[in-house]
Amino acid sequence: MVDAFLPALSAEQAQEIIQQQGDITDQRREAIRRFLMETPSQSQAFRETLDDALKNRLTEKGCGDVKQFVDILNYSIPAFLLTGSTTPFASLSPEQAETTIQQLYNSRIPTIRFGIKTVGGILRALYLRSEPLVSQAVGFPGLPAVPEEQQKRADSPADRFKARREAFFARGKTERRAEGDVLVWETNVLVIGTGSGATSLVGSLAKELEGSHQPGTNTQHPSIIMLEKGDYFAPHELEKTENDSFKRMYEGAGVLGSEEGAISIFAGATVGGGSKINWSATLQTDRKVRAEWTKLTAVGGKDAKRLSQGGSGEEEEAFRTMFLGKEWQDCMDEVCKILHVKTPEEQDHNVGNLTLLEGARRLGYVCKPVPQNITGTFAAHKECGASCTAGCRGSGEADDKKTGRSGKMSGERAFLDEYLQLDPESGGATRGGVTVEIMDKFEVDRVVFEQGSSARASGAVKKAVGVVGTVKGSDGVSYKAFIKANRVVVAAGTLNSPCVLLRSGLKNPTIGKNLYLHPTCIVLSEWDTEVRPWEGNILTTVINEFSDLDGQGHGVKLEGMDMLPGISMSFAPWNSGAEYKSRLLRYPHTQGHIVLCREKNPGRVRVDAKTGKLLIDYTPSVLDRKHLLEGILEMCKVLYTMGAKEISTATAGAPTWRRDDTAASANQQKRPADGWAADPRFLEFLAALNARGLPLDLATFGSAHQMGTCRMGSSPSHSVVDQRGRVWGCEGLYVADASVFPSASGVNPMLTTMAFGRWIGRRLAEEVKLESGLSIRKDVNSKL
Repeated sequence: MVDAFLPALSAEQAQEIIQQQGDITDQRREAIRRFLMETPSQSQAFRETLDDALKNRLTEKGCGDVKQFVDILNYSIPAFLLTGSTTPFASLSPEQAETTIQQLYNSRIPTIRFGIKTVGGILRALYLRSEPLVSQAVGFPGLPAVPEEQQKRADSPADRFKARREAFFARGKTERRAEGDVLVWETNVLVIGTGSGATSLVGSLAKELEGSHQPGTNTQHPSIIMLEKGDYFAPHELEKTENDSFKRMYEGAGVLGSEEGAISIFAGATVGGGSKINWSATLQTDRKVRAEWTKLTAVGGKDAKRLSQGGSGEEEEAFRTMFLGKEWQDCMDEVCKILHVKTPEEQDHNVGNLTLLEGARRLGYVCKPVPQNITGTFAAHKECGASCTAGCRGSGEADDKKTGRSGKMSGERAFLDEYLQLDPESGGATRGGVTVEIMDKFEVDRVVFEQGSSARASGAVKKAVGVVGTVKGSDGVSYKAFIKANRVVVAAGTLNSPCVLLRSGLKNPTIGKNLYLHPTCIVLSEWDTEVRPWEGNILTTVINEFSDLDGQGHGVKLEGMDMLPGISMSFAPWNSGAEYKSRLLRYPHTQGHIVLCREKNPGRVRVDAKTGKLLIDYTPSVLDRKHLLEGILEMCKVLYTMGAKEISTATAGAPTWRRDDTAASANQQKRPADGWAADPRFLEFLAALNARGLPLDLATFGSAHQMGTCRMGSSPSHSVVDQRGRVWGCEGLYVADASVFPSASGVNPMLTTMAFGRWIGRRLAEEVKLESGLSIRKDVNSKL
């Protein structure tokens, strides 16, 4: 089927398209010729990627739905009913197959339209990101090389991390149990995850615990262990291709979606989590959202005193004011300082962001620069460009010696460098005696409990005493593992934290609910001049004009987007194979922008009853799709005003607008601020786009932000954790990541997540300090 979407063109067709490319190198000309005349099924890289997606990445339902759809087209009777031909799809000629796909997009049956949209989108995306010939043909120079000085470094971060991991692994004690041998470690605080919330919490906690060990006493050095199911990557180890980056740094290898197939989801799955692949946008939560959250969490009187645990008046005040108070802002500001956040100026924006900035000015819209979490100059960071989403390589000098190289300040780098970049033979001891270790390739199964009691709950409650799971050794063998801990922090991310809690037997019905994803739509535009979209900082401007469309803080933001070819060009509209391939070759002339929605209606996360694996239920609501459509129409106006040659969306069958270089440009020259309103053709385009709408069976939605599945609140009746981050009904168990958001943040959630890590880390430090002797329980023999 994929060959019908990207068929082999004839030599004559290929030559005609090549002649349209203008002055290009002989190397690119040959790459284009091969790209046009070959099919995806000839690509071994694509076949391997597709096979991996079907066998290992899609859920059972997702894989079953794809198989069922393809099977229908290969049975004579269903094929006849859908296409008017009894010939199985696999037996059709290339021309017939292409015609059949066009018919399916226009089928009267919504499920068929949905099926071809979904299957076609998956196939095109996997091919564009996996086949090296695509990058060569479309003119993408590839991900930038890591600076030579990093590659040749004898004692690199990777070498140190490996040595520390092996030393830590060797310290595990083997315990023989009925179910088999189990490796056992012990720690004061165990953190599941290494993303934005986890790293910020550990950085805060470690700082607070520095010096808590008293020489000459029986107290131990405070120890913190962090677990990560993904891999650790030093800059020089980062993958060289877009496809390999997805495979090794993203949840589900970048092939993740809701069970309904309504939305694609991108989430980090590596040391550093989402902060490792974030586009460097570092935005503080809007005041309207903070007020909404405060209503759900703030308490007064006795409750504030109880939560402060005998602390100062300032501590009580923090729980009365929550997200509108001084301490929350302090947490935000502290994180910004550690991240080296700086605001770009006009010369620091790439072409796509300048389009938003100037287009908004001409139309009178509110547009602001987006602060970035980078060290070093914007010019140095600019070289990485679109590769930011595949991990920062860094180049040039940093702001100070402490941060080393320039580039993005991801969580593990910003908060943990001083605890991890040490002599491997030191055993992990660091400043103030605090030990911080990261064990990657560790898959947590569940939290282990014993019975306890708490003033926060009536009767007996569970007390967390560690976790069990599997860890992969340097020999590639997976071992059963048990890590004993006095306190366990679940910070595995919005998608995985509720899964850990559910697999651990917790019954709070709020766990996994309130999944917010910031559903997003893509608008692509083509320009007369080459814009080289892979260059420059990805997201440095945002139009906020439409962020409150319902008077309750729900609406959309218009932003720049990552323009790696596999990510961006898979959203180009498909009408025929030849047209699609030709459109891909205009990638150097393409800008991409996103319309991001702060949604009102959430979804949920649950676990598969048989496997315990993640399942996501989410469909963008009618209201949220209405807001997205309004944002798309406004984005089109901005692009028109700035002179775009062509504007398209990712909704199948939606109109594509192409500029009439005579009438439209003349009108725009007369009335630059509202030229779009004087162009009848553009007005017809907007009306047709609005009439098409964003139907679920034809529109494409994506998400790179996940929030809310273990929400914070003032009562277990509507939340999973209290205002200190403690899980209701449990002792020694906390959650500290974006899953504790009471609702959608409305902005990139990284900074807010880190602020939550700071907030909860402070409270956790208070409790750890109160723990006499910082001793680790030796009597934990819970059944694993």
